[in-house]
Amino acid sequence: NNTNTNTMNKKKRQPMSIQQQAALSQQFAVETTTDGKTITRLKEANVSLALRPQSRSAAKVPQARWPLDLDISTPFIPHSYYNRPQPEPFHQRAPAMYVDKLKGKLLKANGPTIYLRRKSAAKYFMDTRVTDYREMLPMRTVNAYILPPIIAKQRKSRDTEEDEEEDEHQQQNDNNDIGKVNVKRKVEVGSVEDVLGVEYNTHAVPIAFTDKTIKYTPQSFCSHIPTHNSTACDNDNDNDIVTTTANAFERNGTCDGVADALVFESRFESGNLSSAAKIGLTSYLLFLQRDLYTRRHTQWFYFRIENTKKNTKYFFHLMNLLKNDSLYNHGMQPVVFSHKHFEEKGVGFHRGGDDVCYFKNHLRYRGTDRRYYTLSFSYTSQYDDDVIYFAHCYPYTYTDLQNYITALTTGERNKQICRHRVLCKSLAGNVVDLLTITNFGVTQLEMESRKGVVISARVHPGESNSSWMMKGFIDFITTDTDDANTLRDAFVFKIVPMMNPDGVIAGNYRCSLAGCDLNRTYKHTLRELYPTVYSLKTMMHRFGRDRPIVVYCDLHGHSKKHNVFVYGCNNTSNPNRLLMERVFPTMLSLNGSTHFSYKSSKFSVTKSKESTGRIVTWREHNLVNAFTMEATFCGSTIGSMKGKQFRCCDFEHMGDVFFDSLMDYCDPDQSKSHLILSRLRFDALQRASITRGAAPKSLVTAVKILNETNEDDDEAGSDSSPDEGEIEENELRFRFGDVPPEQRRESVVRLKALKQHEQQQQQQQ
Repeated sequence: NNTNTNTMNKKKRQPMSIQQQAALSQQFAVETTTDGKTITRLKEANVSLALRPQSRSAAKVPQARWPLDLDISTPFIPHSYYNRPQPEPFHQRAPAMYVDKLKGKLLKANGPTIYLRRKSAAKYFMDTRVTDYREMLPMRTVNAYILPPIIAKQRKSRDTEEDEEEDEHQQQNDNNDIGKVNVKRKVEVGSVEDVLGVEYNTHAVPIAFTDKTIKYTPQSFCSHIPTHNSTACDNDNDNDIVTTTANAFERNGTCDGVADALVFESRFESGNLSSAAKIGLTSYLLFLQRDLYTRRHTQWFYFRIENTKKNTKYFFHLMNLLKNDSLYNHGMQPVVFSHKHFEEKGVGFHRGGDDVCYFKNHLRYRGTDRRYYTLSFSYTSQYDDDVIYFAHCYPYTYTDLQNYITALTTGERNKQICRHRVLCKSLAGNVVDLLTITNFGVTQLEMESRKGVVISARVHPGESNSSWMMKGFIDFITTDTDDANTLRDAFVFKIVPMMNPDGVIAGNYRCSLAGCDLNRTYKHTLRELYPTVYSLKTMMHRFGRDRPIVVYCDLHGHSKKHNVFVYGCNNTSNPNRLLMERVFPTMLSLNGSTHFSYKSSKFSVTKSKESTGRIVTWREHNLVNAFTMEATFCGSTIGSMKGKQFRCCDFEHMGDVFFDSLMDYCDPDQSKSHLILSRLRFDALQRASITRGAAPKSLVTAVKILNETNEDDDEAGSDSSPDEGEIEENELRFRFGDVPPEQRRESVVRLKALKQHEQQQQQQQ
């Protein structure tokens, strides 16, 4: 019986399989045939009124909601974003000697943990554990939380059945150990959680005081302070002991023995910081919170510090990152917001930090040979007792979006061009917005003649730069300019600004509350687990029946490459569409020569991306232009923006570039599109002959060779050579610029002769 119980408990801790997810879905029905066999079939799509977008009152702004497993107790405070007159240049990476010395210091780091955020032990989301701002934060005050005590669990290994039984027995006796301090426990070698030297219960108990409410103070809900010893991570001695002291924090947020330490906080919307340990006078080890209900994805960070001293340089080391390379090694800096600096000089979120470096550290990932990576940077405080925020990129929260939509949809003029509906509600009950933008007030026949464009963003919550691009898209198309009016007369735009609001609120980097990457669920969508993706696909199928969809674009952020670029599909199976998917990106590179890089773009359909929104939409709707637009977290390497980091306005500028290109692409005079397409096909034949040393048999063969070459270029690295940007811009201007008709043929002949001359020189060498 004990063996069966342990096996069942072990299965409960595992994530749900596809079969279990399908069993929960109402899309599947179980039937019994006449032969007595049981079959499972997919029900027909439900297109009832319950799935149709619902209206929302602009006077009632939706409040953010999140699972109770996540401790969010700080009221939302809007921040100002600052666009410097000139963008910051790429930051120089810390010298190699500094990095080597830092690795040795981190290996021996030792100090108390001064911040520890509550985590969840749940393996997948349960919709009964949800709260929102109205319930929790009516007046900038919060109900008190009482954290269960730290319970030491002596055990040899977590993977054996005996240990599972011991854990269950210990869990039953947790309530009998309240108030115990100085308990000891063994450290599991190689685990990031045990690097902190503490194991604690994950579910706090909310208690509403009947006579008073405790005013919010940083760290007021923390009740323990473990001691961190970094050397325990690589030590194979099973007798390593870490002493933990409970109730060390006072109500004012300070801690015994570390009163001069910084006060950390991440329990606010989109915040992400799991713990902080002080290892020196001004040095701190930081550990990020993984995506809820997953064991991976640590990239996005967003936290604040208090209790700063003027002209003091603080060092921060984020220890549990997983990517093997980062733009922090190629000129990127974190973004910083200082309250006092904003009050005095009006400077909001901007790039900041010195001594930036990204390297592999000594911590092992879940007991394997794989290592974690460290992001290290320093910051010099300019004021005493300042409140400073640090983030991976310019934050754009769910509340920011709701305030923006409320301002956008108010006013009589905006009602004539923009209609707002609720596409669906997420797992936590957050509203997923749908904007329909066009010039209303026309006849039904004229409305049906307009083509469709679908744009979505923020399916990955940690890619906040995609929201800034989306803001630029909406700002451009809702203005009263001639270009915007022309586009609204010709198109109907369906825009979903935030596909994953739950992940944005929780501070996730990639996943939703289902513990899955939503951009890998488009092929087989379960409505109960992925309501946003299911509703988007349903809306697009209904939208596609009314009018042809010209462009589908999903906005993302990229953590390893510079510039803005796209991932598109190839049409090698259809000879009539060869290279047509590259015409629109080429126009993007012409209209946005300082931001968009055609050379970085990639056009392929791989097996690993079969379930992405780009490929599924491309196949189901038979589109030519289905793109994933990727924006760098760092900056540009081309044009006048070469070597400069992007600001918020630079991300927003892509809205101008996109719609200028859309006007060129759908211009009744298709001479520019035909010229670009012919040039692309000519280049494909030339490059294929150079690559293989012989002329290809057909254009289809040339395109396949071009796609293979494009994949190799994409995998070569995340940074371009110093001169590639200028060469690319000049070459594109020469090939596709506004050349008079009488000179176009001469240009093509001259370029062909130049290519042949270069090919002859290569053969001679």
